[in-house]
Amino acid sequence: MAEEALSPSKALAGRLLALRNAHGWTQTELAERMRSYGWSWDRTTVAKLESGSRQLSLDEFIALAWVLGVPPGALVTPLRTSERLAVTPATSVPSVEVWLWFGGRPLALGRYKDEVVTLDDAQRDFRFSEESAPDFVVNAEQELPGLRRLVELLRGVQSLVGRDPSDGVLRRNEADLLADAADLLASIRRRSKRQLGRLNGET
Repeated sequence: MAEEALSPSKALAGRLLALRNAHGWTQTELAERMRSYGWSWDRTTVAKLESGSRQLSLDEFIALAWVLGVPPGALVTPLRTSERLAVTPATSVPSVEVWLWFGGRPLALGRYKDEVVTLDDAQRDFRFSEESAPDFVVNAEQELPGLRRLVELLRGVQSLVGRDPSDGVLRRNEADLLADAADLLASIRRRSKRQLGRLNGET
């Protein structure tokens, strides 16, 4: 039987508890650290977040990730691969895809449920590579086309390594991802060498 998808607030409650314990902090100590960064938190604030009875503002969300020393996406990414996150009340995605999504890989809208928003592949890629990405990511992609795809492939490998496949499928997928990443890296390296050669010729 499939597990019920976690709401973002419930996922955050579990991750916050785990991350706080990993630091060896009490609820009071975490609240004190948040206060040192300008937030009026006390022990009950942390307790309510960990019980799921209090919501975080977006500003608090970013500050909490900073204080805990983790990427913001880690606060709402379920740890177990069998877990899913309810990205909307009607749509849930596997934890692996949540992690990749926070890393910049677009989710295929309509893949999990008939969505109101529909985008073809070209529109989706444009939104993530041009509209959504910071300037330095866009500029890097223009200089070395394929760089974003390489990062995506490596994150895909990261999501598979360490899992326990029962039929070997994941290991084959891992090998395919590594092969694709190696091919793309070789292509980027060739382009980099050509660019470096042109720069040396100009100086």
